[in-house]
Amino acid sequence: MKKLIIVITVLFFCISAIGQERRLALVIGNGNYPTSTLRNPENDARSMEVALKAIGFEVIKHENLKQKELARAIDDFGNRLTNYDVGLFHYAGHGVQSKGFNYLIPVDAVLNTESDVEYNCVRADRVLGKMEDAKNSINIIILDACRDNPYERSWTRAARGRGLATITAPVGSVVVYATSPGSTASDGHGKNGLFTSGLLTYMNEPGITAIQMFQKVTAYVLKNSNNTQLPWVSTSLTGDFYLAPGSGHSDNAMNIDNTDDNVLNIDNTASRSDTETSIAVLPFTNLTGNAEKDYLVKGQNDALYTELCKIGQVKPLRVVGGRTAAALSNDRMSIPDIAKQINVEYLVEASVYNFDDSIMLQVKLIQAYPEEKPIFATTYTSDIRNIFKLHSNIAGQIAQKINMGLTPENLVKLPTSREVGNPESYKAYLRGMYNLHQLTPDGIEKGLEYLHEAIRIDPADAFAYAGLALGYLEIAHGFFDPGGS
Repeated sequence: MKKLIIVITVLFFCISAIGQERRLALVIGNGNYPTSTLRNPENDARSMEVALKAIGFEVIKHENLKQKELARAIDDFGNRLTNYDVGLFHYAGHGVQSKGFNYLIPVDAVLNTESDVEYNCVRADRVLGKMEDAKNSINIIILDACRDNPYERSWTRAARGRGLATITAPVGSVVVYATSPGSTASDGHGKNGLFTSGLLTYMNEPGITAIQMFQKVTAYVLKNSNNTQLPWVSTSLTGDFYLAPGSGHSDNAMNIDNTDDNVLNIDNTASRSDTETSIAVLPFTNLTGNAEKDYLVKGQNDALYTELCKIGQVKPLRVVGGRTAAALSNDRMSIPDIAKQINVEYLVEASVYNFDDSIMLQVKLIQAYPEEKPIFATTYTSDIRNIFKLHSNIAGQIAQKINMGLTPENLVKLPTSREVGNPESYKAYLRGMYNLHQLTPDGIEKGLEYLHEAIRIDPADAFAYAGLALGYLEIAHGFFDPGGS
């Protein structure tokens, strides 16, 4: 047992170390234009600075830069980036395209005619060039620069600005626009712009890849703009990158389908809409070193099963879990045999580790038909408060790996994952449900005790009340007589 605990401790340390790559971000908010003041770019820059620092970035922040200051800030950022693994550039403010090139507009720009752009603005691909020169592993460029601007309107007969032109993302990079090329974006009516509000909502979620995060932001913006603003992502990442450090790590030897060389938008996300796909979630393995934590392991199994079932509400996905999967999962049956018995194409296996209020999951996705083949093996970590968001993100990645990627329209329809209000109440709830599912008089009695304890800890825990209702329903069905008769 001591050896197992030592191994688990070392594994936690190793996974934590994986997320310690050096990260540098340049954040710029230009809003104080003499002829067209924008409400939110400065607030966006300040909010992004805080959010990026929270996920391990060193941040250089500037506001309301003039042309020479803007160019110098980009050059200095590129020079420093050579000593980092991950680079991120976030710009909020006016931007414009001219003759096929995108330009960031400094606050001192005088743009009477389109020919003034080249000499009074800074080309956006200057950032990309500096990032490529740095030769670091991963670069992300986020351009919230598509706001309808007065300069561009005066050069064309169009009633509104044309937004920005497409930039192709080089290998190992992601280029993100607040809206699709040629369109304009909302500056927002609250503290932050609509697109940045979406980023702030999702960028610190555990177990979420950068691409998955941007898909959720796209759904957020689409919903909150009444389908008028569609963010655009051009990516050439060659593997999964997790923004929240240490929250996910792929074993590349097992990650067979690891190319993301595409542009993500509402029309071309990979999906399988004509036939039903099937998957089974096998019982998770308890590697906590403590058999008394079987309840926690079972709770994680149920959570992932539930999130996959949610996807089945918007995609043709059949999910097998619970007692059916448990009855067939044993050391004597092979993966193909299990898959054949329950008629599924894919199976999910997982192991659970736990220290205090942190949970680590080692998840494997296996193709069982037409031949057994590992699809990916990934390790995720999260604190208990964010555990449901983690399972939601894992389910989303599984859907992507089995060619059922979720479009922004799908994501809008999915229920929002809740946050655990009180970790101790959550643990008591899981103990209660674990005992209830034993379907014995003693198990139901203990289950009700734990559920009452969960409510005592957190009187607002709606799930604990639902568990109590289930327990009393079991009593009504005759499994347990509280009166002892």
